[in-house]
Amino acid sequence: MVTLVEDEFPYEKMDDGFSHIFFAAHCCPEWLHMCYGEEGNVNSCQENFIQAFNRVPAIAAMEDEIERRKVVQMFADRNDVNMFQPNKFTQDDNGITRCVLAPTPSVADGVGCEFYAEKDIYVVVSNCPYADQALPYPEAKPNPVYVSVFDTGIKPETMHLGKIGGWEQRIYERIATKDNSIK
Repeated sequence: MVTLVEDEFPYEKMDDGFSHIFFAAHCCPEWLHMCYGEEGNVNSCQENFIQAFNRVPAIAAMEDEIERRKVVQMFADRNDVNMFQPNKFTQDDNGITRCVLAPTPSVADGVGCEFYAEKDIYVVVSNCPYADQALPYPEAKPNPVYVSVFDTGIKPETMHLGKIGGWEQRIYERIATKDNSIK
């Protein structure tokens, strides 16, 4: 749905083999409490996502509160794109893949990543409650997150899809031809 077109992250500040973007889980209230006890009494990314998804117009318009909460929880429980969190994937001695996280180096205000959205999307943003990971947890204060949205007037390019264009419809057609029952 989106393409990364600009990455301004200062890679020279990270250890070799680390990246700063990965698709993975986010913190939740239980995790913060387990790690920091009562000092971890800040909104987790999970709580931030719940608040944000409740503001998406189509979700906020749902009259059935129980159904709305189910939808919000489903979206808030999913993995997400973690930005500016140094990480690398390695295998341990048993061949199990592990994600190694590292403290984020200091990044100047205004450093960011630019994405091109090929279709209209909602973006839900949570600023890490742990913030500056070089500081002890209770001292860390989140920096502001700035989001800018521009209408470029550029129509999405579909030629790169070649013969796979129209994949969304073909997924539903393919699913319909399979036995999707749980056995």
